[in-house]
Amino acid sequence: MQVTNSALISWIEIEDLFGTSSYHLNFFGDNEPGSRGRRLTLLYGNNGSGKTTILKLLWDTLSADTTKGHRERIAKTPFRTLVIHLSTGDTIRVAKTEGLTGPFSIAVDGESVSFHQPYLVTPVGVTAVPESIANNHAALSEREIRLRLMRARRKRPSEEYEEGGDKFAEYLKGLGAVPYMLADDRQIYGDAIESDAREEEEWVILDEEDDPSAESARGVAAELTQAIERVDSLVKDQVIKGGQQGSRSSNSVYLGILGRVARTESSRKEVTKDELIGKIEEVAERTQVYSRYGLLPRIIKDQFVNAVRAVPDSELGVAEAVLDPFLSSQTARLDALNGVFELVQTFTNEMNRFFSNSGKKVTYQTFRGIQVRSADNARLAPAQLSSGERQILLLLLNTILARENTKLFLIDEPEISLNVKWQRQLMDALLACTEGSAVQFVVATHSIEVITGHRASLARMVSKK
Repeated sequence: MQVTNSALISWIEIEDLFGTSSYHLNFFGDNEPGSRGRRLTLLYGNNGSGKTTILKLLWDTLSADTTKGHRERIAKTPFRTLVIHLSTGDTIRVAKTEGLTGPFSIAVDGESVSFHQPYLVTPVGVTAVPESIANNHAALSEREIRLRLMRARRKRPSEEYEEGGDKFAEYLKGLGAVPYMLADDRQIYGDAIESDAREEEEWVILDEEDDPSAESARGVAAELTQAIERVDSLVKDQVIKGGQQGSRSSNSVYLGILGRVARTESSRKEVTKDELIGKIEEVAERTQVYSRYGLLPRIIKDQFVNAVRAVPDSELGVAEAVLDPFLSSQTARLDALNGVFELVQTFTNEMNRFFSNSGKKVTYQTFRGIQVRSADNARLAPAQLSSGERQILLLLLNTILARENTKLFLIDEPEISLNVKWQRQLMDALLACTEGSAVQFVVATHSIEVITGHRASLARMVSKK
C-alpha cells in the first residue's frame, strides 16, 4: 500500500530522560532523501526505556489547550531538553531551567517565527510568564509574581500576545496539530475529544441485573457509542455537502446541454445504441455500489437499456438529448460523493477483515448509521462485543475522526487485547483509513507482529549514552 510522505514530525531529540537516557529518533525513514517524513513510526525498545513517556511528552507539548494540565505534566516529567523538528522547518525546543523537573522554557525557531516562552511553577499551577518575570522570579515573592501576571494580562488584546499571553499556545493553535493519544489505559484522549464529551448529555445508567443487555455508561462501551455517533454525524455532513456540490454540477450540465442544442442541431454528436447503452451501464454500476451505503438511489439499468433498444435508429439523436443530461447529472453527483464513498467503504471493509472469523459484520447506511450485526443479522450493542472487538472498533472510529481533526495520532501498545492476526492487520488498517490525509501515527509497541510488516517504519530506542 502506498503511503504519502507527509507528516508533522521529522525527528526528535531528548536529553537525560529520567536522568539516564538520551535519544535521537528519526521519523524520516531509511533511504528517503528529501522526504517530509513518513506517516507511521514505530517506537521499539526495552521495558522502561521511555516509549510511553515520549508519547506523552509529544502529546503534552503539541496540545494547545492551557486548561488540561499539559504544561504541568511537562514540568513533572524528568528530562533536560526535548527538541521536536517539524516538517514545516520549525524547531520546538523544551528546556528545563532548574534541574530535570520544575520550571522550563519553550523556544520556537523557523523561517517565519522565532520566540521564547518561559513557564514558572506557581501556586496556581504552571503558568506562561513574560521573560521579565522569569528572569527575576527567584527574587520575587509569590504575591509579587501573581500581581505582575495580573497586570500583564490586563493589557489591551493587541499587547496580550507579547506581554501577558502564552505565545507558545498561540503558535500551536496556528500549527493545528491537535494530537490524539490512545493511552495504556485503553482510553483515547485529545483536547477536542474531551470537549465533545463534556457537551454530551448525561448517560442514563441502567441496572444490568434488570436489563442484562444494557450497556454501562462508563468505560469503553459508552465511549464507543459516542464515537459511533460522531462518525455517523461526520459522514452525514459529508453526504449533504457532496449532494450540494453535485446539484451545482448538474445545473451546469443542463445549461451546457441547452447551449449545445441552441448552437445548431447538426452539432449534436451522433451515437450508436451500443454507445448510449454503455453510458447507461457505467453510471448504473456506480450508483448500485453507492446505493449499498444509502448514498444514492440505484438506477434500474435494465429498464433504461430496454427503452433505448426500442428507439428507432432515426431517433437516437433525440434519445441522446434526453438521456445525456440525466446521465451527466448522475455522474456529477457520484463524483461529488466519491470521497465519502471511499471513506465508508474502506472503514467497513477494514472492520470486516477483523470480524471475518466471528460471523459479525459492520454495516453502514445513511439512514441507519454504523451498526454491528451478528451472524443471524441481529443488531449488537457495543457492550455485547468482546474487549478486543470494542477496542479495534473504537480505534478505527477515532482514526476516521482523526482525518478531520488531528495531524498526530499517538498510540501506546495497540496490541493489547488483540490476537496475533489482528496485530498483523492493525497498522495497514490505520493507514488505509487515513489514506490521502496528513495524519501521522507514532506507535510504541512490543509486538513483533506489528513490527514485522513495517520494518522501514521502525525507530529503535537506543540511548546515546
